[in-house]
Amino acid sequence: MSTYVTVTGSGELDRLVAKWSASKGSAIPERNLPSAVVSKYGVVVDNDLHYYPYFTAGQTEPVGFKVRNVSTKGFRVVGDIKEAGLFGQSRFGNHERKRVVVVEGELDALAASVMFGDKVPVVSLKGGASAAGKDFKKAYNFLDGFEEIIVCFDADDAGREGVAKAADVFAGKLRIMSLDPRAGKDACDYLKAGKGEEFSSLYWSASQYVPEGIISKSDLWERLNSERPERIGDYPWEQLNKLTYGFRPTE
Repeated sequence: MSTYVTVTGSGELDRLVAKWSASKGSAIPERNLPSAVVSKYGVVVDNDLHYYPYFTAGQTEPVGFKVRNVSTKGFRVVGDIKEAGLFGQSRFGNHERKRVVVVEGELDALAASVMFGDKVPVVSLKGGASAAGKDFKKAYNFLDGFEEIIVCFDADDAGREGVAKAADVFAGKLRIMSLDPRAGKDACDYLKAGKGEEFSSLYWSASQYVPEGIISKSDLWERLNSERPERIGDYPWEQLNKLTYGFRPTE
């Protein structure tokens, strides 16, 4: 979902804000999400519907909600979230913070927070990977307050394209958590599979973003220090053989 429009009147928004205010947080067992993390992110669970709250800077009540129908996987917006921050952003300050993790979806933010023991700031995009560039620009002041921005997008083509869009805004601060699609394509998959330790390990080993086609310093160092294959013959020039010690299969 990459556009944010008001699809209902203020009456429904007022009703949802009241529901949000009274909610104590319910677990989402099919996602292995305990009530504690659901409550901390302010998510309201109402049978087959999830309500994800969005805030603008300085506001203590949501200006809008993304509403997810679990059965149909459909989304709609109640209120207006065009000027809202990232999902979960209102939970965290950025003063003297080292790292923030950005994931694609709201439930991924909850799942990652569970695996991190709620010790790492985790937020999600408003509009998925396709809106990464726009969402990063909108949240520039918030994200720029961190020393490093850890991107943990889905392990698919859309996720990789989203990383490139985010890099157009924050290439220098970006570090990439590269998920193993065999373990799961997103944070929710890792949590459901009991791969919390593996997920945390990927967080600590997140590599600095390098544009496609460019070799990173670590990769270059590894190549320079890797064993060269055995020579398979000599060049017809003696001086060249002294310099190269002959030629190898890759030459």
